[in-house]
Amino acid sequence: METQHYILFRNHTSGMALYQGLKEKKIRTVIAPTPRSASTSCGISLMFLAEDQEVIRKYIAEYQMDILDIVHIEQSFDSNRHKFC
Repeated sequence: METQHYILFRNHTSGMALYQGLKEKKIRTVIAPTPRSASTSCGISLMFLAEDQEVIRKYIAEYQMDILDIVHIEQSFDSNRHKFC
């Protein structure tokens, strides 16, 4: 099992604002679909690396970014479902 780290949002605008801010600070995040097991609020979330969590939390607090939650989800790879061309 692999743990994925997500920042969840109430709306798309908040997600894009945080994405742009972190990108300017050279903190790598990836825009991803929000896992339904985590939230049904907004369709996008940001995935990030575990080692960046503290700097991301500080950025969110400093700039008072509007987030719903930060979650960590254990996911397994299903070779029958996760097929890539």
